[in-house]
Amino acid sequence: MAIDKVATDCKPSGAMNHPNSTEKYPSATENNSDGMDKEPDGMNKYLDDTDKPASDTVNPASDTEKHPSGTDRHPHFAEKREFFVSCAKGLEACVADELRALGVRKPRPLVSGVSFQGSLKVALRACLWLRCASRVLLVLGRLPANSAEALYNAARSIPWEEHLSPTQTFAIAAQGKSTQFKDSRFASLKVKDALVDRLRDIHGSRPNVQTDQPDLQLRLALREGRATLYLDLSGEPLHRRAYRVPDKHIAAPLRETLAAAMLLSSGWPKQGPAEHYGFLLDPLCGSGTIGIEAALIEADRAPGLLREYWGFSAWLQHQPDIWEDLLDEADERAEKAMAATHRPILLRDIDGKATQVATASARRAGVLELLDIQVADVTNVADATGAWSVVADAAQSAQLGRGRQLAQAVQVAQPAQAAPSGGNNWKSSLGRQPAHAAPAEQEPQLAQAVQVTQPTQSVQEKQIVRTAQLAQSGQADQAVQAPQAARPVGGSRGLLITNPPYGERMDSRTQLPSLYAGLAERVQDMGISGACIISSDDLLEAFVDRALGAAPVRRLETFNGPLEVKIRIWGQSESEELSRQVADTGSIGDADSDAAKAMRYPDNVTGAGSSGSFSGPNVEDIPGASGTADTFEVLDLTGIHGTPSSVRQILARPPDTPDIPDARHPTTHLDSTDFVNRLAKMARHHGKWARRSNVSCYRVYDADLPDFNVVIDLYQGADGTSDEGKRWLHIAEYQAPSDIDPGLANQRLSAVLLQAPRVLEVPSNAVFLKRRMQSRGGSQYSGAAGKSVCQTIKEGGLLFEIDLSQRLDTGIFLDHRITRQLLRDGAAGRDCLNLFAYTGTASVYMAAGGARSVTTVDLSQTYLSWAKRNFALNRLDSRHPFIQADVLSWVSENRHAKQKYGLIFCDVPTFSNSTSMGRRTWDAQRDHAELLIALSRMLTPDGKIYFSTNLRKFKPDLETLVKAGVQLTDITPETIPPDFQRRKDIHHCYSLTRKL
Repeated sequence: MAIDKVATDCKPSGAMNHPNSTEKYPSATENNSDGMDKEPDGMNKYLDDTDKPASDTVNPASDTEKHPSGTDRHPHFAEKREFFVSCAKGLEACVADELRALGVRKPRPLVSGVSFQGSLKVALRACLWLRCASRVLLVLGRLPANSAEALYNAARSIPWEEHLSPTQTFAIAAQGKSTQFKDSRFASLKVKDALVDRLRDIHGSRPNVQTDQPDLQLRLALREGRATLYLDLSGEPLHRRAYRVPDKHIAAPLRETLAAAMLLSSGWPKQGPAEHYGFLLDPLCGSGTIGIEAALIEADRAPGLLREYWGFSAWLQHQPDIWEDLLDEADERAEKAMAATHRPILLRDIDGKATQVATASARRAGVLELLDIQVADVTNVADATGAWSVVADAAQSAQLGRGRQLAQAVQVAQPAQAAPSGGNNWKSSLGRQPAHAAPAEQEPQLAQAVQVTQPTQSVQEKQIVRTAQLAQSGQADQAVQAPQAARPVGGSRGLLITNPPYGERMDSRTQLPSLYAGLAERVQDMGISGACIISSDDLLEAFVDRALGAAPVRRLETFNGPLEVKIRIWGQSESEELSRQVADTGSIGDADSDAAKAMRYPDNVTGAGSSGSFSGPNVEDIPGASGTADTFEVLDLTGIHGTPSSVRQILARPPDTPDIPDARHPTTHLDSTDFVNRLAKMARHHGKWARRSNVSCYRVYDADLPDFNVVIDLYQGADGTSDEGKRWLHIAEYQAPSDIDPGLANQRLSAVLLQAPRVLEVPSNAVFLKRRMQSRGGSQYSGAAGKSVCQTIKEGGLLFEIDLSQRLDTGIFLDHRITRQLLRDGAAGRDCLNLFAYTGTASVYMAAGGARSVTTVDLSQTYLSWAKRNFALNRLDSRHPFIQADVLSWVSENRHAKQKYGLIFCDVPTFSNSTSMGRRTWDAQRDHAELLIALSRMLTPDGKIYFSTNLRKFKPDLETLVKAGVQLTDITPETIPPDFQRRKDIHHCYSLTRKL
């Protein structure tokens, strides 16, 4: 076969000399989050022949650079090429706007990407400056792919000798599938064979495949009978900015590209009076991605400045001097922007490890000076911000003197770095740090120097430093006026933008309501006028709606790596620009029509992948998925899918809905003074009793006020364990009566979630909320609420494992504290039996009391395993029997056995219809007498039974029991602990003996 034979259907690389060609792009390959091959039919007719700048934002230089002689220095850089910029689905409009700002005329938003026509220089500028995009791809050709031979021949016709040499490396990543290529790896293999065969024939040698940072990265998109071949100019995904400090402690970190899209969509960079934000707050900053991206935008810093590896660097058509010009241009802009006064960017997180990672990443990015990073609970962020206003006048001359000293320290800590020298090693010469960023090898010295100014420097001192720098640079007027613009608390409009914990980032969804209430309060207390929050939960939206007095103006559905996320934006009015974006892509807005959904979410088609092939946009995404929440029948308000539709409809009502009292006011406006006073009083009262009695877990508040119908239990970690010193709140809300307005009930709940952690000194992320409601058959709950959150507590000198998330009950019934002590006191030397044993807490007490043996019976293997763990925590002998069985059947089978028990504990459920019981059901009122009579036949002559039930209206069948020779004594008053005295019917407890 002749090497110069060109297949008739192949459109190879080079300038577009066929603008009127009827050749069509293959249809878009539907995908999920990175989408490098979304090219609808007829795309060519949408491409513009010019790429003159459409915005002054970048002020790009001419694409055709001239020598003094007037000849073109790099004429091929000015040729019009076809490019595709991939992005997460939903961010197409953001990327299109960025491309317009970079000088691209009429970029065409598609699904998961934007196509455009322009010069290579414009594409390189896009690599350097795009904040929301994933990759920049150059179209090398469109190839027939109706057979392996046709694909090979078309790929071989491409002049590969113009792209790489035999001594270089390359990789081909294929995506998609077709009838001819059901495995994308086979298609990539055919293109690889074509490339190496051609170069071997020309040069006598061939390049090698290298999957890690090859000299040339190629991408092949397959569609039925067609394929498109790209050169990946970005090389690696553009979200890899090279500033992130990796840390396994941070789960499911926010993609840099998504953080930038949230900022740009919220209007953060805009300076117009109608859309200007005076400060930015991320109260749940995690590793600080949002704040760092905001600082990069504020400082006009190109997001690609720190990257060292690019896909075009070793490409034979690359011109390093053009790239150096773009880097110089970016450096000049960054240096100019640093002289300006910047808006405060406040980053807060309750996790000190997270703020350490954020600080280290910000230092790498060169924007640490622009950020205020502190450890703070979301419920107390306002207390941690301090005063922001600094007035530069004569009265502050002493402070300004301090500011000059700090400014000098900053200059010492952040020395200028010269541009890297040139050379043959492109990998070492391409990466460039801004003049104000410290090189990586200087980070330890920089960290020591910055410690003088940064961690101990107050917010006021930071502004003084900025004022002193402005004054020294001759901008005296600006130095005096600048601080006045930085008054976020009560002085200017603020933007709250955050990625709350969800899925991988939160131990339990039962912890989220407290978080939501805290966010809503921040909106109200700190002068927030705009917000951008990632959330799929209607409860959060309801809280923020009431705080801002408005519903979200935009909803953006996109991806954080492989995780599908929903972004809600408050505070920006609808505009012609937004209308244009919706018209272009259909990916932003509130439309829920089938057509809009189909446009946003086409069916996924993903090609097979391997180390040598491109298996779609998720190949390089972070691991992890959010999963789907199981639902409490006892309603878990925080379950992402767990809130019943009726509740969601109420919570999602517009804030001015007439039948919600005070709906335009934030939830924090509800007068909760009585609740706070009562909670504080009970906390003092029960706290004194608990300390005297050596009780660490107890009930603090038990629906004391009718308007705040919740119970609050305080749990404290056991001494000598990893949980020592920790405190948690377990809040259960009783379902409000039907005559109570759900909106008002929601406001009251919000007040509880805000005030309880403060009064009881518990961090907001240690608050677990559940809602009690009666379901059919009397059962209070079924199902689970996400993954378990287990801690170790101590009661009566014994250790127990609790789970604050998985079930309505935590693994230990606090109201049976006294009952368990009775069991320990009577267990010595006896064979003991614990029925309906749950997590075996009573068994542990009996074993610790010196029982000869303890038999633990429960139908659930989960609870029996839990009971065994409780035994292990207390280093108790594992020889005690653990039996998985239906208690009623087991008692029936063993009532006449030789084995007798000196102590039996039976804490029965109110109702049970477990499938393991067959047709039979259990009802405590109906069936208790028969069970107790059977148990009496299993007692030793001096044996005793302790029987309890939580059925409030329980009445023992004394007549039947007496006839059977069972003596029953009501000991309920003796077994109600002081912290449960408000509900003396919390349980009924009896001691039983048998008359011989």
